[in-house]
Amino acid sequence: MNKALLQDLMQLNTLTGVEVFTGKDGERVIHACTLKLGKAQLGFEHKHKDLKSVVHFAKNFKPGPVALVIRGKGLITKKMERVQGLDPQALNQVLPNANPEHFYFQHYDNGEHSFISAIRRSDTDELMAAFREQGFQVLSLCLDAFVLEEAMELKQGQLEEELLLAYAAAFQLLLGGAHGNYIEVEQQQLRDNRAQAFAKAKLKGIGLLAGMVLLVLLLLNFSLFSYYSGQVKALSAASNISSTEIGKLKNQEKDIRKKTALIKAAGWTGGLNYAYLCDQLLACMPAKMSLQEFSINPPDEQLSRARHELVYQTRLVKVSGACRDASMLNNWIFAIKAKDWVEGCKILNYGINPDDGSGSFAIAIQLKDHEE
Repeated sequence: MNKALLQDLMQLNTLTGVEVFTGKDGERVIHACTLKLGKAQLGFEHKHKDLKSVVHFAKNFKPGPVALVIRGKGLITKKMERVQGLDPQALNQVLPNANPEHFYFQHYDNGEHSFISAIRRSDTDELMAAFREQGFQVLSLCLDAFVLEEAMELKQGQLEEELLLAYAAAFQLLLGGAHGNYIEVEQQQLRDNRAQAFAKAKLKGIGLLAGMVLLVLLLLNFSLFSYYSGQVKALSAASNISSTEIGKLKNQEKDIRKKTALIKAAGWTGGLNYAYLCDQLLACMPAKMSLQEFSINPPDEQLSRARHELVYQTRLVKVSGACRDASMLNNWIFAIKAKDWVEGCKILNYGINPDDGSGSFAIAIQLKDHEE
């Protein structure tokens, strides 16, 4: 396996850039495109313009990470002499006598001047929450059109003008990687979302790589078994084989059957892509919930004790964690049930700690049969 393929497996390679423009009348227009990075090639996977709302956007794009650009009404940008950062004096030039805690700020330095953009925090949080409710995770937030400075590979004729900002926002994040320098609003939640997305992509890559290695080992195992079985037949026809040698080969065959049965009993055969399922479950999980345990095909303790061997509950995912709001948990369960690969989802237990008001939950997700 070459280095380029390993890098493709371990990095975030699909991202949707979204531009939200608010007109003077308060009406929003959304332009968006999904970029896919693979084998050092950047291509367009999906694109739409003139969408009227976040809900309209969600009907045309798959849930996942997004890079957001905001323009139009409510945004203030001021050009000034170069400054080192967003200090109180610089912020006061943009919004005199305003409380900086009520706004998000972005600083862009073109080498000659500084451009500081500001937008009201409450309106922006509401917009990002709307994306989150539809299953989209905002990884970066850019104000105005400065992000175009980072998109130097726009190809003539491949993209409509309305989609340039959406493309540029996704471009700087995909090409910048986990440690890139971005033109964006500096906000801790965005950095956390970005770190989580890159870590999730790496985990998914590791899972795929492990699956490929396991498949190779299984194929090698079966190939060796077939080879030795053929050798036994050839030697049996040519000469008498000692009962000891035949016994060894039979033991090997028995061991292989046990391993094969164990793999089938554990539920790791068939067409289920567990890395994809984990990614989808986490993508639709509300951000205010936290996970403590995530178990795929867990052992059935009662049957295991009765049979004196491990018995697995195939096509079952158990999830436990913390959630203060029961309605938030119910909303997540509804989102899970809407997945076409989910047969059912139920709450195993839910409780509230009377001392601090924290809530704990456990749910069980039954997957549909995708056996091939």
